[in-house]
Amino acid sequence: ELQKLAVNGDKKAEEELFRLLTARFRFFAKQNLWNREECEEAVQDALATIFGKYRQIDFQTSFVSWAHKVLQNTIWNYNSKKARRGESMVDPDDGGEYEAAYTLDPLFEGRVLDCLKKVSRHNSNFARALNLCYQGYASDEICRRLDVTKANFYSILSRARSMLDLCLKKGEVL
Repeated sequence: ELQKLAVNGDKKAEEELFRLLTARFRFFAKQNLWNREECEEAVQDALATIFGKYRQIDFQTSFVSWAHKVLQNTIWNYNSKKARRGESMVDPDDGGEYEAAYTLDPLFEGRVLDCLKKVSRHNSNFARALNLCYQGYASDEICRRLDVTKANFYSILSRARSMLDLCLKKGEVL
């Protein structure tokens, strides 16, 4: 709705739209780019691309999906450039809020991935709901993608989180 209002010239809707996108993008970029400056630069580049094009595109998918893809492509380009230059994808000197990502226990990460696979085998919608939440999608967008009501989505999400928690504690999903 904000995108439609913004396209029609509503400046407040446009400001709110880009404020929300910025918050979502920063969350996603922090998970994919470890350097703060690159993270902020990628977010700003993606937002500039979106701002320049969103009024001219007739969206076949949702605006949010398209915007997220723009950010993903921007991050991919940053990482590709770093790889071509032979640079590390992670800046070990970059501390602060990113520091926790460096200390992730590989055994725990493996357990989480195993449990997500078990959850997915049990119910693919559970795994999709967890994944879409992790990616930062809004509940309305997730409901549309899963083709469920909001109440059903929250039920799915609650069950999926409980199943994931049980698996992490006991190694089983049922």
